[in-house]
Order: sequence, then C-alpha cells, then structure tokens
Amino acid sequence: MPQYELPDYVAIDLRAGLDVGRFEIQLFSCNITDERAQLSAATVLSSAGGPAQATMMQPRTIGISLGSHL
Repeated sequence: MPQYELPDYVAIDLRAGLDVGRFEIQLFSCNITDERAQLSAATVLSSAGGPAQATMMQPRTIGISLGSHL
C-alpha cells in the first residue's frame, strides 16, 4: 500500500470566560489561524492509481457559550 506523509501543522485555540453570579459566559475560537491541516489520509485507492483521501481540520470556528451554576 502506498505511503502518504502528512505535513506538520500548528493549531491554536483560545477560550476566555467570566462568571457573573450563577451565570457564566465564555467566548471561544478554535483554529484561529484557519490552518488547512490534513489530519489523516486513506490510501486504499492509491494502489489502483487513485488519489489519497485526506481528512481536513475544521476551519476557524468562533462562538459563545452560556451556562449557569446550580
């Protein structure tokens, strides 16, 4: 089976939060540099001349999380 070398990558995630009484709010960003990293690859079709199928990292995600303490 053909070998496929995955390139190196660096992913940066950030999270900041604040507690206000019983409530908590968090802002987060995953993959803030929007790295297009290949996480894994399947080479099953490569032995028949087909391409390797790579699984890519999730693109930049920014969000907010709200919660409460009981």
